[in-house]
Amino acid sequence: MLTATLLLPFIPPIVAPALGSQLGTAFAVTHPGRAQLTLFVSYASLGLGLPTTMLMLAAYSVRLVLHSAPPRGALTSVVLPLDPLGQGGLSLIALGELAQRIIIPADLETSTVPASSIFGVPMMGDFAYVYGVVSGCLFWGFGMVWLCLALQTFAHAMCNKQGQRFGMPWWGLTLPLGVYTLLTLSLSAALAPTALAFFLQALGTALALLFLTWLYIATRTLVLGIQGSMFHAPCLESMEERPLLAGDGPGPEEEELELERGAGGRAEGRGQMMMMGREWSLRSGSASNGALEV
Repeated sequence: MLTATLLLPFIPPIVAPALGSQLGTAFAVTHPGRAQLTLFVSYASLGLGLPTTMLMLAAYSVRLVLHSAPPRGALTSVVLPLDPLGQGGLSLIALGELAQRIIIPADLETSTVPASSIFGVPMMGDFAYVYGVVSGCLFWGFGMVWLCLALQTFAHAMCNKQGQRFGMPWWGLTLPLGVYTLLTLSLSAALAPTALAFFLQALGTALALLFLTWLYIATRTLVLGIQGSMFHAPCLESMEERPLLAGDGPGPEEEELELERGAGGRAEGRGQMMMMGREWSLRSGSASNGALEV
């Protein structure tokens, strides 16, 4: 079954650049060479995870077109595409800000960095920041498509009384909505003081109210965990009837049942052979009597 959970292995390379931007900021003043290396590695990590995620999103989109919404047990997975989109845009903006701190035109006049190097171009820092903001706007718009699709899917399931049972998959709602909210607030700060910035700030504040969702999930998890009904896995209910390991084989009770079945089968076979022998003897006797009368 193909769901949006196939995106999860490719999300860590998208999250790492956001942390790399913080590390590079700490190196920017005292160790500029390490800051430049951190910037390069962060962009490379983003290139490792983001394009692959787009390919997986294309495959998931085909699955939605052909087979409609995911099954009831994986309904919350429709929100997961917001995670790489929100985190990807957030990472690009953060790396652009790091490039602005590393590449300062005033410092290049006394710097030994060659002009052929990308770190020797005076406008490179501003270009990286503008590129990050523009890319963040693109990811934000694409994420809005998936957010509307997720809300429509949840509304349809609730109207048909097919909502997903509360369990651990509900925690998949927290991170995607959180990073998408951070991307919205980052764009509002980057586009200030325009009217669009106020709109994004208001929307980001509204999405931040989804903190109540996290609070609800955390409370329900604590209550159901104490009751012992939180960790529900229907696919494991039949495992109690099977051996713990594939190589364990049958237990003592299973062996006794097999022996009884084998003994009953042998006794039944002997009885059938005796019946066949009696019928054969009767037929032979009747045939010999007929020959004597002739």
